[in-house]
Amino acid sequence: MTIRFAAIAVSAFAGTAFAQPAMFMGLGSDGGVRGLSSDGSVAVGRVSTGVGTNRGTVWTSGSGWSFVDAPTGYRSVVFSDVSGDGTIMTGTAVRDNDDQVAFRYTAGSGFQFLDDIGTDNIRASGERISRDGSTIIGTGRDGATRFLLWTTSPAPTTVGPSGSLGAALNADATVATGSLFGTMQAFVWDGVGGVQPIASATGAFLSQSVSDDGSVIVGGARGWRWESATGQTLLPVLPNGANPGGANAVSADGAIVAGGSGTNGAYIWTEAGGTLFVRDVLLAQGVNIGGWSLNTVRDISADGKYLIGDGINPQGVAETWYAFLPEPVPAPGVVGVFGLAGAVISRRRRG
Repeated sequence: MTIRFAAIAVSAFAGTAFAQPAMFMGLGSDGGVRGLSSDGSVAVGRVSTGVGTNRGTVWTSGSGWSFVDAPTGYRSVVFSDVSGDGTIMTGTAVRDNDDQVAFRYTAGSGFQFLDDIGTDNIRASGERISRDGSTIIGTGRDGATRFLLWTTSPAPTTVGPSGSLGAALNADATVATGSLFGTMQAFVWDGVGGVQPIASATGAFLSQSVSDDGSVIVGGARGWRWESATGQTLLPVLPNGANPGGANAVSADGAIVAGGSGTNGAYIWTEAGGTLFVRDVLLAQGVNIGGWSLNTVRDISADGKYLIGDGINPQGVAETWYAFLPEPVPAPGVVGVFGLAGAVISRRRRG
């Protein structure tokens, strides 16, 4: 795999480089990535191996891609999220008889398959996992779809109302979010108040991610951010005047949001900088991404500095990309400096 471009960003005020420069790299494959560990060093996803069949994908910053095959009796495995330390995964497997089963997975212990809540039509999915890996949120069926929580037992411990889909958990699994099937109305859940729809005049649909303390939720086909103290707001338009695509990820403190859709639609939002294209932020911090199209940010690290997403490489092929932004927005006076010693780095890694 190749680190194609990296560069040093220099502040015109301070005249010094960041301790770790901004960086961008293509990961050499389209790994269908959905989840990233807290420190940004492990990502998980899936790669198609045929119609209705997948292998789980795991990428690490140290060793590149590895793949996990479906076990005996199953024909497909998809990883959807990874714990904060990068060791515990969740996702969905499909049996040879087409049952859909949620699971917890570690490299050492293999698969722990999780129970659905009914036997009429097994359609359980593991969507997200808590920071410590102890709790998984997903969806099951007992004649209707319901969001579920699994802890150490294969049996679900909490069942949401009929027609609810689980989407994300905060760090300690005390707050969850999801959507109501049919309308896709977003909701927030906790153990005291249960499921409460997120009220909004602008339409709070398709929740995707939640901050560590549960006070900030993001989502939408058109990006939005909800805060428990102030309610929901739509993310500001992009520099070209377009509406930002769905918000897929939020930092641990709720201060950074990322998502996107469409050609070069990947964006990052902060209160200070507004909604900016990731491509523009990289360029402003001195990173030349060449002919890449950065389409979507799939997830970000806890501090919001590492981003992973979908794109099209200069050869016109779908490929997962990975970036580091020492600052989420270009600070005043920051300029990209090219031609400095070590400013453009290209090296090969075994993937």
